[in-house]
Amino acid sequence: MRVSKERVRAIAGIGRSSYLSDNGGKRVWLDGRGRAHARESLAQAFEKAKAAWIPQATELAAGSFLLRRKKAMGDILALTATARALELAGAEVSIVCGGRYEELLSGAFPVGQIREGQTPIVLDGWLERHPGRAGRPAAACFGDYWNLDVEDCRPVIALDETETAWGRFYAEQLRAGATHLALVFERAGWSTRTYDRMREVGQGLADAGVAVFGPEGAGMGLRELAAIIGAADLVVCADTGPLHLAAAVGTPSVAVFGATSAAGSIGGGYNCTAIESQGLECWPCWRSHCEGPDPLACIRGVSPREVTDAAAGILRDGPQETAE
Repeated sequence: MRVSKERVRAIAGIGRSSYLSDNGGKRVWLDGRGRAHARESLAQAFEKAKAAWIPQATELAAGSFLLRRKKAMGDILALTATARALELAGAEVSIVCGGRYEELLSGAFPVGQIREGQTPIVLDGWLERHPGRAGRPAAACFGDYWNLDVEDCRPVIALDETETAWGRFYAEQLRAGATHLALVFERAGWSTRTYDRMREVGQGLADAGVAVFGPEGAGMGLRELAAIIGAADLVVCADTGPLHLAAAVGTPSVAVFGATSAAGSIGGGYNCTAIESQGLECWPCWRSHCEGPDPLACIRGVSPREVTDAAAGILRDGPQETAE
């Protein structure tokens, strides 16, 4: 079931490259051999690739699987939505993802356990090879391994009553009498995802009377962080782990997308207001280092006022409807 990058590119007809302006400004995908493919054809190429990529998918969906993924928290949380869909399809699922992430997922799925007869599925590298990754949520991409439709992309974690109560108590202390509490996260895993003006956003919310807390550096475990996010009114962040924790516990979010896109990061069940730069030929590049002609234009094109206004609107009017 594991397929080399070269084979996927050959099947899909695409390669390592970025969007370019061509033919009077029309966005095209330029593959490694210099051949241009209209952006609209990528979906067709993906379906063709998937059909050749996963020939026995429907027969596999009812098996027993040990899912292995040890990279970013957002991807591991996305995998839990796929695991839920597998269980609904009749599969037995265990997840191996490394110490602190297994602690986060404990109670929701068997973690770090190998059941007799389980098929180990190593998913490290799956997203990176996936021909439709840039416009498809990670949970759906993982589901494509089994040709399984994952409509509800919300991550799955299970906090107990004690953890939930502790989160509510801590949040009330942070509110200190304010009506609303917003958690603001400054960092992301890549420089091309990090919105470096997030402190200005937090200050703008504080000036409007919102209690603002930045959990980074507070020494919390991931389950503690999830409990506090669940008791907060809003999360403001980039495309990073807390965005997916917020979706798991049902807290609305405002997220700034730099090199990545909302289409490729969030899916059904997320209550997220996405802020993205528009009109950039190089966006979304999905790269950890900017190679565009105007460095980090996708990040710098978002003003703190735009983010603050979006956050204030949610706190004032209530969250938007959950994405379907």
